[in-house]
Amino acid sequence: MLAPLFMNHKDLPMHLENPVHRFAPVLLVAAMLALGGCATAPEKLARKSWKLHTINDELLYGDSVITLRFDSDSQLSGSAGCNTYKASYSADPETNAIEIDAISTTRMQCAPEIMEQEQRYLGVLGNAATYLDNCGRLKIRSQDGGILWFNKQGG
Repeated sequence: MLAPLFMNHKDLPMHLENPVHRFAPVLLVAAMLALGGCATAPEKLARKSWKLHTINDELLYGDSVITLRFDSDSQLSGSAGCNTYKASYSADPETNAIEIDAISTTRMQCAPEIMEQEQRYLGVLGNAATYLDNCGRLKIRSQDGGILWFNKQGG
């Protein structure tokens, strides 16, 4: 029968006596996996496209699609579910502040549910105060507490 390598903690090498040191490599790997390589530095919004997931924690109606694209020239545009829209914006990646100027839209009519959802979306977007761009998810919070969650589109 083989004798155990270490009989008790006093037989351990000095650097492994402390449990924190013993598990530090495991904790480091777990932290790296949990972060998944996500950027922690402030992100710029320019040249990114997003697909809306929820408005104030509510899923979108049916199979409607709402999109948002930030262009490099401080313009944004997208589909609000029925109509397309555009506006100017300014964003500060250091403070995560965002300001969106008056939003202009096309004037098509769709089903009442889609139109109501579109108005809620544009209302929150038009009052945007802060944003958080992290790991393929974008959160926009309005001045009155409304929240839009987006998933990143494309690469």
